[in-house]
Amino acid sequence: STSAASRPGPAGRMPAPSSKSRPAPPSSGAGQVRDLTAHNTELRLAVERTEQEREFYFEKLQDIEFLCQRPEFANQTLTKVVERILYFTEGKPDIEAIIAECTAGVGASSGEAPAAAAAVSEAEAVTEAVEHEEEYVDADFEAEEAEVEEERLEQRLRGSGW
Repeated sequence: STSAASRPGPAGRMPAPSSKSRPAPPSSGAGQVRDLTAHNTELRLAVERTEQEREFYFEKLQDIEFLCQRPEFANQTLTKVVERILYFTEGKPDIEAIIAECTAGVGASSGEAPAAAAAVSEAEAVTEAVEHEEEYVDADFEAEEAEVEEERLEQRLRGSGW
């Protein structure tokens, strides 16, 4: 399985690497402000990119939900599997168990069971994308934290006569 950090985003681009470390503090207060401002700008851009990517995938999920609700697809096994995964709310769903439940009573000659099995990899990818949304929240928190630190440093510099 490919990790989220090495999986291309919506336009085939790689997600921005998460930098949890802070830059080394320079010797002067003005240098610190400059560095924190640059770091803050970098974090803001990372947040913006991740929000765009999150919106991209959310729209895809809405499209899938809409297709599942169309009458011509409503009674198909694959549709039932996808809906169960979309509406699963606690932890990671057991894809194989959902497929087994949704295909119970469906004859092997119906051809729907292989289609449901083919959806497993796509469904797992969607589930993994949703689980990694928490990374976006971390980037947003880092940007806010850098902004607060930048403001504090500017206040200290103003108070010291810089």
